[in-house]
Amino acid sequence: MEKAIVVIKPDAKVHESAILSRLKFDGFKILQARRMLVTFDQGLEYVEVQMRESKRAFKSVEEIETLAEHLTSGPCTILVVAAFDAVDLLKTVIGPQDLFQARQFFPSSLRTKYATDEVRDAIWGSQSRHQVEEEIRIFFPNHLMERLPDHDTNKVLLETALYPLLTQGLTELCKAKPENPTVWLGTWLLENNPSQPKVQEPWV
Repeated sequence: MEKAIVVIKPDAKVHESAILSRLKFDGFKILQARRMLVTFDQGLEYVEVQMRESKRAFKSVEEIETLAEHLTSGPCTILVVAAFDAVDLLKTVIGPQDLFQARQFFPSSLRTKYATDEVRDAIWGSQSRHQVEEEIRIFFPNHLMERLPDHDTNKVLLETALYPLLTQGLTELCKAKPENPTVWLGTWLLENNPSQPKVQEPWV
């Protein structure tokens, strides 16, 4: 899994509950959340990070400052989320920063549903993996920056640990043919968990 930052902007405050539900539905786990009044310096730093990693180019400092000022216009909800391929998944769920493209090519995206214009565009998210730590530092300076297992590590763990055990369990399930296969398989997996410590009874 990997982390990403989500910023629900002041203009989307009334849609916060729906946005959180959609993020959870799409597989995001919320690791940390806070509702805060963003300072202009925080907003400006965050917008500059976003613009650096985004394909969207602004022609003037005034436009960047306008975006930063909007972040300070009311409470923002800031989330640290985690999911498999979180950054790429977030781009799909949120939609492009270009509102025309979002509406044309991502009709079910959050930006299509809740954005008003390119300033009041409801929600922003991490644009690249290497900017996530920088964004977390802006809004969560005390957040523990432990690294979650990456995609390749998770794949190895699944292929070497989970899949062989699950295959064995399903084979035994087919042999046993229990009345409640779900409960039987769950019990079998618990009893045969290789990570479970084996307790040896003391000699009497």
